[in-house]
Amino acid sequence: MNSVNKNEYIDYLKGLAIFLVVVGHCWLTEYGMFWFIYRFHMPLFFCISGYLFKNNRTFKQFIFNKLKHIILPYFVYFVISFVLVNIYFEPVSISNAFKYFLLNGSYLIYVNNYALWYLPLFFLVSLIFYFILKVKNKYVYYIIIFIFGIFTVPSYRYMHLYFNDFIPFSLQVLPAGIFYLGIGKMIKDIKIKNYLELIKNYNLIAIFISILCFLLGLYFTRNDSIQILNITSYSYLISSLFIIVSLIIATYKNNNYIFVYLGKRTLPILGLHRIFLFILSFKKIDIFLLKYNITGFLASLIVSSFCICIICILYEIFNHLKSIIFRKSLAFL
Repeated sequence: MNSVNKNEYIDYLKGLAIFLVVVGHCWLTEYGMFWFIYRFHMPLFFCISGYLFKNNRTFKQFIFNKLKHIILPYFVYFVISFVLVNIYFEPVSISNAFKYFLLNGSYLIYVNNYALWYLPLFFLVSLIFYFILKVKNKYVYYIIIFIFGIFTVPSYRYMHLYFNDFIPFSLQVLPAGIFYLGIGKMIKDIKIKNYLELIKNYNLIAIFISILCFLLGLYFTRNDSIQILNITSYSYLISSLFIIVSLIIATYKNNNYIFVYLGKRTLPILGLHRIFLFILSFKKIDIFLLKYNITGFLASLIVSSFCICIICILYEIFNHLKSIIFRKSLAFL
């Protein structure tokens, strides 16, 4: 598999994951589908990040890169959220906004963009993982990742007990984030694409393994309504990994251009979708859909797709204007 196809496949998985994130956050998504999506969509993001993770830079270069690509977008999307909340909802003072920005986590509900919790948390997780990857002995590395997996449940219980629901920086997710990053790196280390190539040569076997993993994933959390933000049972880790493996096998070498496109634009979609979903709900778009007897999961797919289209169009317009300004600046110089 050449590098282009490999990158397209990774973008495909990222596009699928971000689409499910938006669907999961859509107010029209039914309860059962909501909890199904929440079993694996953020773990999938962490695993992909672990697969792509590189620590071949100096720490100074690494920090600068993460500040530029994680913290700066977090600041931009927070400011946009703050402005729109003041327009469409009740005003938020500058001092409170500063507090919410610094503490993030559950405090982001006050700017109606709770999805932004992922960015500061991912920044912290990446810093720790950078040093974990300095461990040369792979068995010691596996033990460290396993230990973080063990701490996922007590982390939530302790943090919830100490901070109640307003846990700063979503720190309860930190052990799980490192665990899933580690799993993603392990997947790369074992050269999983070689096994996928072998399985894909026997389509019936690939289908069977994919369905089996999927069913096992459903089985392990059949009685749990949990997500990565409140892992109360280790069955969540097992379930999410089975479903992720199922998706990897089922979608291997897929490069549907829509999901590939979305995969290249996960950051603006992640940062803006809650804002636009809120505006759409405020505009009572569900009443319009009900008029044409469009309800349930179909309605959530339509609204989510429309929301993503708006973001992508605005993103392309912004990029186009930025390129024009840049060219004019060069011409002026």
